[in-house]
Amino acid sequence: MAGEGAAGTAARPTQDATPSTRSGPTRTRVTSAQRPSTPPGVPVPRTFSGPRLRDQRRLAGLSVHDVAARIGRSCWSVYAYERGHAVPPIPVADAIADALGLPLDRFLADDRQAVA
Repeated sequence: MAGEGAAGTAARPTQDATPSTRSGPTRTRVTSAQRPSTPPGVPVPRTFSGPRLRDQRRLAGLSVHDVAARIGRSCWSVYAYERGHAVPPIPVADAIADALGLPLDRFLADDRQAVA
């Protein structure tokens, strides 16, 4: 058939080299130097850091399966926490800290640094 490739699928049209004409606001990336600093006495928002979990787990010499068994979650949940695909609920984050013998604060990252 006309317009079919070697695999029998329809050929895709090529894209223009012209920029898209999307409507709506444009997004600009804000660097940490452009963000206003937090005034003294105001708590800085913090989130659970998966990379910190992975680093601390490895330093403790534990496998993902070991941590999962200690906190009562599946190894897939722990993998998701480490990769940042999921954020553990507070009781689970606390259980992770206990399983590794560390304070929960060790696993929290400043939101401004996590985004930058």
